Amino acid sequence: MIALLVTFLPWARTIGARIWNGLGWRGLLAALAVVMLVIWHLRAIAAAREAGAQGIRLEWAEANRKAELLALQRQREQQEKINEAERELVEARAANAARQGELAAALAEERKAHAKAGADGRCGGMSERVRSALNAIR
Repeated sequence: MIALLVTFLPWARTIGARIWNGLGWRGLLAALAVVMLVIWHLRAIAAAREAGAQGIRLEWAEANRKAELLALQRQREQQEKINEAERELVEARAANAARQGELAAALAEERKAHAKAGADGRCGGMSERVRSALNAIR
């Protein structure tokens, strides 16, 4: 490390002396001002780039939030449709159960009538009530 410093120091001194003699103190001040301006400009570019990137990140976050809300809304709508279909199915099953109860009662009546008719020796047909209930099932 010291060897590098010992080697570099005379070289830097020679270069510095040449620049000092060539430009003078005003030239060196102008060169320093230009270097500082370039450094400031590069930092301003980096800051603007970061600000732009932050703006785009915010836009993407907002777009993602809107997309998630839209997906959630669609999911709710689909769930409402599913719930409505399930409700209709339960109602239809309840109506069918009520119809089956009516049919069972009608068939029991019919059996009693047939048993009574069989005891009398005559053959009874299907009652209108049972026929209409069976036709409604189709």
